Amino acid sequence: MKLLFIVPYTPYPLDSGGNQAFFSMIENIRRDNEIHLITPVFPHDEENFNALKGIWTDVEFHPYRYGEERPTEFVKEAVTEDEKRHYNSPFFNFITYLSASSKRKIARYRRKHPRLIEDCGELVRKHSMLIYTCPFLTEGFLRHVENISRDGFDCIQVEFYEFLPLYRFLPEDTFKIFVHHELHFVRLENELDLFGNATHEERLLAERHKMEEIGMLSRYDRIITLTETDRKILSDYLPQEKISVSPAIITVGKQQTEFKECGADFVFIGGNGHFPNYDGVNWLCREILPELRKRMSSFRIHIVGRWDKKIAALYSIRYPEVVFEGFVPDIQNFLSGKISIVPIRIGSGMRMKILDAVNSHSPFITTEKGVEGQDFVNGTDCIIADSAEAFAEAMESLSRDTALQRTLSANAFTKLHSMYDPEEMLKIRKDIYSEIADRL
Repeated sequence: MKLLFIVPYTPYPLDSGGNQAFFSMIENIRRDNEIHLITPVFPHDEENFNALKGIWTDVEFHPYRYGEERPTEFVKEAVTEDEKRHYNSPFFNFITYLSASSKRKIARYRRKHPRLIEDCGELVRKHSMLIYTCPFLTEGFLRHVENISRDGFDCIQVEFYEFLPLYRFLPEDTFKIFVHHELHFVRLENELDLFGNATHEERLLAERHKMEEIGMLSRYDRIITLTETDRKILSDYLPQEKISVSPAIITVGKQQTEFKECGADFVFIGGNGHFPNYDGVNWLCREILPELRKRMSSFRIHIVGRWDKKIAALYSIRYPEVVFEGFVPDIQNFLSGKISIVPIRIGSGMRMKILDAVNSHSPFITTEKGVEGQDFVNGTDCIIADSAEAFAEAMESLSRDTALQRTLSANAFTKLHSMYDPEEMLKIRKDIYSEIADRL
C-alpha cells in the first residue's frame, strides 16, 4: 500500500513515549509498504531529522521547514447537516461564546503567576489544555499537507491530537485513519479535577472541547486507540466498528542477566514538553518528596528526558535529591538496579515509561491513572498509590524489600511478554491495513 503518515514531531530520537510508539510502528511496516511522511521541522530539529532519514532510507520524506509564520486559529465547527443540527444548540452556542472570554482570563492569570514551581492545582490550571493552540497549523504547513496528500495515496494516517483538524485538508475519497495517543477530553476531565475549584465557565469550556473532539473524530474512516480503555470510552460517542485497538509495538528484551537489587535510587522517565510529566514531577517534588524525607534520610530521584534548563535548575536548587539526567541512550541499563516511579495524574493512552521499566526489570510504583489501560495488578506486578503519603510510603518500603522487588519485577516481566508480544502487535496493525486494502 501507498501510505502517508502525518505527525507533529520528528519521531527521533526515541526520548518520548510518542516517538517510541510511532518509530516502532514504521520500523516494522516500512519494508512491506510504500511509506511517505509529513512532519514539521524546526531549525533545532534538523540534526534529528537527518539522522532519521539515514535510518529510514526507504521512506519518502516531505518535511515542512518553518520560518516566521504565525499559527492559524481554527474555528472547529461541524460540517455535516446532522452534526450542525446536533451542535448548533443554544447550549453549544453559549459555551462557544464563553471560549474567547475564558482564554483571555487564563492568559491574564498566566501573566500574573509566572512561577515555574508552584501549588500543584495552580500549575495544572496555568498549563491546561483548555487554552491549547497548536503552533504547527500555519497557512504554509496546511497548504503543504493539502498538496502532498493528493498524490494518490491508498490511505492517509494522522497521529496525535494536535493534528486532529487536518481531515479538512485531505482528499475526500482517500481512506483516513486517526491514531489517538491520548484522549483530549479525558485529559481535560483530569485537569479540572486537579484544579480544586474549577469554575462553571471552565467546565463549560471543557465540554465544548469534548464536543469538538468527538465531532472531528467522526470525520475519519477509522480511529485507532492504543488501549482497550480508550476504545471503550470512545465507543460511547462513536460507532464501535470505526474504532480499533492497536497497541504500540515495543521491543521486549530477553532476560540475559539476573535481577539487580534496588536501593534508594528512583527514576522517572519523561520530559516537561508533555505536561502530564511536568505535573507528575511537580506533584512528586511538592507533595511526595516532603513525605519521603520523613521516612528516608538518604535517597536520590533521577529524572530522565528533555527538560527546560531553567525549570530543571529551579527544581534542583529547591530539591537537591532530584537529578535531571537529560536524554539517556541506554535506558535499559540505566533503569537496572533502580525503582521506577510513575506519579502520573493526567491523561490517557499507553504509558511507554511503564513498559520501559518492566522491560528493564525495574520494579515500579504508579497511580491508578498511570497504569490505566495496562493490565498490571497492584501488589502482584507493581505498587499503586494515589495519595502523596501512600506514594512516599510505597517508595520507602519497596526500597528496603528486595524480595518484593524481585517478585514484582519477575511478574511484570512475564506479563509483559504475554500482553505485548511484538509479533502479535504487528499483526494487529497489519490486519487493519489489509482490511483497508481489500476495500480499495
